Amino acid sequence: MHLLPTAHCLLPTVLAMHRPERVADILREEISQIVGYELEDPRLGMVTVTDVRVSDNGRDAQVFVTVAGDEKEHASALAALRHALPTCANKWASPSTCRAHHTFIL
Repeated sequence: MHLLPTAHCLLPTVLAMHRPERVADILREEISQIVGYELEDPRLGMVTVTDVRVSDNGRDAQVFVTVAGDEKEHASALAALRHALPTCANKWASPSTCRAHHTFIL
């Protein structure tokens, strides 16, 4: 006798498959808030967080940004983000967001 799995049995698997996407959405919102309103660096005025991708194991995150302006402003904004990264990583990886410590790649 072969039993087909029910939706109830598959529910934890489906939820686990989408966890990185849910964490990425939360991180994108939090990072956008921090970059847009909490960091007081004028070089970050034209930075927009466009996407965050979290690895399947949840330990790494890639943050994608766009910067309005020329190449000099792009380089300046990325330098400001890299400078702020150690300070802000604790906020981005807060216990309310996720349990694992994230490594952010710009």
